[in-house]
Amino acid sequence: MPQKNKRTAEDSSSRKGLSVRKGIKSRDRVRNRGEVFTELREINNILDLTADAHRNYKDQRILEPACGNGNFLVVILERRLADIKKAIKKKNQDDTEFAILTALSTMYGVDIMPDNIKECHERLESIIEKFYKERVPTKNRRPEFFDAVKEILRTNIQLGDMLNGKEKIYFVEYTVPRDYYFVRNEYRLIDLELGINSSKKRIRPTHYLKIGGRNANEH
Repeated sequence: MPQKNKRTAEDSSSRKGLSVRKGIKSRDRVRNRGEVFTELREINNILDLTADAHRNYKDQRILEPACGNGNFLVVILERRLADIKKAIKKKNQDDTEFAILTALSTMYGVDIMPDNIKECHERLESIIEKFYKERVPTKNRRPEFFDAVKEILRTNIQLGDMLNGKEKIYFVEYTVPRDYYFVRNEYRLIDLELGINSSKKRIRPTHYLKIGGRNANEH
């Protein structure tokens, strides 16, 4: 993150006072964990050079193995939402909701610090909430949609140690068998690294408003 008077990724997205001054949270964390946060300028430069690798939210999956409190993921999500805004008419609520969840479902992050994961969840959810409120009238907003957002954040942005604890990390792959439905397959990271493409758990096709577990109406 930047020096004084420069905008950070947190500042850019107004994330509930989560700005990290001068790229660090504390000297102890730098010393003990090597934790340093990337400036927004560098994030945008990197993403501008690799746009083809992250803008296709339907098919391209992104993993941030040391995601911190979400600086890269925040910008990627904002760019994906900007594309959704251009592609989908405002009045089409089902398509908007499903596109948002699809964009989020192909983003993954792992970090070793619990407070970073909590902040990352809050930041991403806040960005989605702001975008959703701009697109969907108050009377039409669905709590089931936000349940689905929380569930995807739970499965995809998780606490873990990518160096010494890979055997404890599981990723959920969300695929789309037909419009408005997700199939979920759970994989172990160490299996994926060995080229073993065998899921440990599979959840049948589920309507997007039901993946958060709330009792929604049948669709």
